Amino acid sequence: MSTLMVIYSILAIGLGLSLVKSRKKTLMAFKVAGKAALKLAPSLIAIIGLVAF
Repeated sequence: MSTLMVIYSILAIGLGLSLVKSRKKTLMAFKVAGKAALKLAPSLIAIIGLVAF
């Protein structure tokens, strides 16, 4: 549990620093990542469905 908190803390600090340095680039990166995740979602759901049953 503590390892997970350390990882999330580092992530939050990095995100905060990125937002301070260049808010526009950080938000653009989130948009790109979101679009990529949406493209992968159907395949990922199908694989999880096949493995689950």
